[in-house]
Amino acid sequence: MRLTKKLLVVAVVFAVSMTAAALIYKSRVSIQSDTPVTANATPSVVLAQLDQLLGGNIVGDEFLHPDVAYVLSTDARDGRTIVARWAIADGYYLYRDKFKFALKGASGVTLVAIELPPGKVKEDEFFGRVEVFYKQVAATITLQRNATDSTEIVLDVGYQGCAEVGLCYPPITKTVPLALPPTPD
Repeated sequence: MRLTKKLLVVAVVFAVSMTAAALIYKSRVSIQSDTPVTANATPSVVLAQLDQLLGGNIVGDEFLHPDVAYVLSTDARDGRTIVARWAIADGYYLYRDKFKFALKGASGVTLVAIELPPGKVKEDEFFGRVEVFYKQVAATITLQRNATDSTEIVLDVGYQGCAEVGLCYPPITKTVPLALPPTPD
């Protein structure tokens, strides 16, 4: 597995170098891709473009899009509780300490507590000793409200994960609109 990670790092470095060369000599280099080569392209985009240049043998279908690897669903359990759930694809995991939650423009509603179960301890090559989640995880978010009427809120949900075979995704933030039901007096 370490060899795979080292090869991936070498491929990303090579891909970034190739992208820089393509930008410098863009009049001479033509990359056929749905995603144009840009100076701020993410490593996964650059690696996919390199894969395409080399005939599709590096990445292939090995890595899932993050929205497929980590399927987020949310619901308001009641007027003061939100549950965020992730279905995590086989071979992928989420870092426990990378979850972040914030309300946007939620007048009279504040986050009080976030509960996550303990994760499985993993010795991570990049982050050291961490807790991670496999298969699924749910976060329970407790809210404090000034009013009892139903209300609409927007929740920013942040998380980060990796594939076991060596690809770590950049932090992901999803903006989720939610309807909170009325709360009892």
